[in-house]
Amino acid sequence: MAPELYDEDYNELVDIYSFGMCMLEMVTFEYPYSECTNSAQIYKKVSTVSGNFDTRNSFFKQMLFCQCYVQN
Repeated sequence: MAPELYDEDYNELVDIYSFGMCMLEMVTFEYPYSECTNSAQIYKKVSTVSGNFDTRNSFFKQMLFCQCYVQN
């Protein structure tokens, strides 16, 4: 879920975020936020922007994800 949806102030950029999450799942074969055990943990991760990527990801995956992720 895009961070903007929590604030109920969003536009078409949430679709770009969703597309990026779908691409991330297809590239990594993992569910986004699978390390989280509840919705509060997901909210915390989504609402805080971090430039850190897992070192297992290739440069291509990082660039693809960054191009799909849009921060308002």
